[in-house]
This record gives sequence, C-alpha cells and structure tokens, in this order.
Amino acid sequence: MPTVNKAVLIGYLGAEPEMTYSSKGTAITNISIGTNRMETTDWHRIVSFGTNAEWVNENTHKGDMVYIEGSVQYSTWTKQDGTSQKQTQIYADKVLLLKGRNPIAGTE
Repeated sequence: MPTVNKAVLIGYLGAEPEMTYSSKGTAITNISIGTNRMETTDWHRIVSFGTNAEWVNENTHKGDMVYIEGSVQYSTWTKQDGTSQKQTQIYADKVLLLKGRNPIAGTE
C-alpha cells in the first residue's frame, strides 16, 4: 500500500528569504512562515531548491501571505557539546504568493 508525506500550509513570511548555494551550485532558499492557531503562532521552516528557490527569493518578502505545498523532513544530529539537536522542515514543491501583490502562480 502506498504512503503519503504531504504538508499544506498558508501563512505569513516572518523574515526576508535567505538564499544560499550548495557545493554543486544548486540554489537553496529558506523561509519561515507563521500560522495562527487560537492565540498561538506556530513557525515553520520551509526549504526550496533550484528554480523554485530562486523564484521564492525574488518574489516573496517579509509579511507576504504564501501557500506552501511540500513534504515534511526530519533531521537529527549531534552538536559539538554532545547534545542531540532535532529540526523539522517542509521541503516545498509548490509556493504561491497569496497576499502583498496580485495573486500570481508560483512554482511547482
């Protein structure tokens, strides 16, 4: 039986996108979006790659509302002090700009 790993979020960018490049030259953009639940804001780390990352970096800004579709990824590593560190990220397959400008198609 097939399995599914899919995340869909709509939220606001909490900061400007941060773009870097891998050692092979692939663009990587990190954004953080906030979603509201009752009186709490949850923050989600979103990672985009390649042309998707370039589009996100060029077209989204702090405060913009975005639609994110992707998969949940978990990372665990040991820090130099010996403590374990965990991180949850969404690897974005699709990013759409919903607010801040006219809604425009993003990337798929």
